[in-house]
Amino acid sequence: MRVLQKQVHEQDHLHTLSVSFQEDAIRFEGTIKKFWLAIPFELDVRPVKAEKRTLFFEVIHMKPFNQEWIKNKALNHSPFMSYQNRNMILDLNEIDQVRTVPIGHIQHVEIKKGKLWIKIGL
Repeated sequence: MRVLQKQVHEQDHLHTLSVSFQEDAIRFEGTIKKFWLAIPFELDVRPVKAEKRTLFFEVIHMKPFNQEWIKNKALNHSPFMSYQNRNMILDLNEIDQVRTVPIGHIQHVEIKKGKLWIKIGL
């Protein structure tokens, strides 16, 4: 996730984004600006499926309130991360370290001991 944090640039509406691991989820915390208000948010995502080299996460928890516009602004970071149909989508091919290995598809994904473990096979 350090690679992900490095590739997420601060945007004018998103500030102080941090990423951490919980038992079985990834937590995004930060502040989103709407008009002149700074709204702190916290949302947890959990991996649900993988297709080729793309991971899909579902939002399982959100504070202070569950609003699609907050998820949209917090989880849309083109080209590697997007938010569509209530899922956060992470395209691993857009991360330099993964792109260097052009073969294989994701076979298994889990969160264990504070890391996102991804098994890629042929």
